[in-house]
Amino acid sequence: MSSRHAIRRQPCPVIRRRRLVVSDLLTGQYNNPVRVIAFNTVEAWARDVSEDVTREVARRAVEEGRSLDAGARRFAARYVEERALPAKTDA
Repeated sequence: MSSRHAIRRQPCPVIRRRRLVVSDLLTGQYNNPVRVIAFNTVEAWARDVSEDVTREVARRAVEEGRSLDAGARRFAARYVEERALPAKTDA
């Protein structure tokens, strides 16, 4: 198969949306986030994914040397231990 016919796998829409939410939290796009809820209207369910998203936010923030703004830090502190978050910086 030639390279122009290679199949490129894209992450499913749920993963893309989760990545977007994580990026938005890291860049301070939300003022006072409380929860992240995932919906699946086809299967008729919804669930709180806040803890999963928070763990990813904390992991990426530490890995990328980012600090969290006050709103994101308050949100994250509800779901993970403070020691899992990046160190606070004086802003």
